[in-house]
Amino acid sequence: MKNKIKITLTGIGIWVIVGIVLISGCVEEEKPGSCTINNPSGCNLSCEADTECERTCCGCINENENCVTELDGMSVQCMLVPGECRCVNKKCEFFEEQPKNDTLENETKITEEQAIATARATEEVQRFLELYPDAELKTLQSCCASGKVLRPDMMCKCTANSKSDWLIEYLAGDEGDYYASVRIAVDEYSGEILAKYPKIEYLNNTTYCEKNEDCLCLGCSGVARPCCGCWNFIYKGKAFAGAWPSGNYCECVNNTCTESEKSE
Repeated sequence: MKNKIKITLTGIGIWVIVGIVLISGCVEEEKPGSCTINNPSGCNLSCEADTECERTCCGCINENENCVTELDGMSVQCMLVPGECRCVNKKCEFFEEQPKNDTLENETKITEEQAIATARATEEVQRFLELYPDAELKTLQSCCASGKVLRPDMMCKCTANSKSDWLIEYLAGDEGDYYASVRIAVDEYSGEILAKYPKIEYLNNTTYCEKNEDCLCLGCSGVARPCCGCWNFIYKGKAFAGAWPSGNYCECVNNTCTESEKSE
């Protein structure tokens, strides 16, 4: 009796379609270690880099492995799902390409001006501009805008389907020597605030801190002391005699930048 058979290899995102085959008796049992379409677990998946992985009917396997594409003596044709092979923890793995989000594509994106207006309306930006009215404005669209709010140097791997939210940043100081900034991430579709930095407490209180690194040592004018007070990093531009990382001279005690005994 002739039948059409359709085989799905679960977990590797690949459909294998077998043509007209003659079912007669039992299917021959696969030998351990053999790499075939119905025994992908026998394939060599080891790798050191993405380039060593290859997409086949057996899934993502080592480029030197041979995927046997015969079933019961008949050649098999397979249709590969869009995606790519990557070397993860020295093992070839398949990553299926994500379909485009038609809903998002049909939505209207906010403009750069709208994103800036949203950021300027926040309490954090308004307070920062009170302290530094001449702050420089920078804007950026990125798939990891929210992450860059906390880590501006974050590297992103964006795809054609990634959202590109707005990162709005105000910086005080001269280019190459910025001493304070406030950053707001704005959703490129809804215009909602996704993330903010720093907390408003830093902007409203010169000595607010959450860790020792938040505190700066204030320079002394005409006084032979290594440190003449402690402020948080937002207020560096307001220090009359300058400010620098506190070293051992300032500590964050009960959320307050405090001079340590070493500054005496």
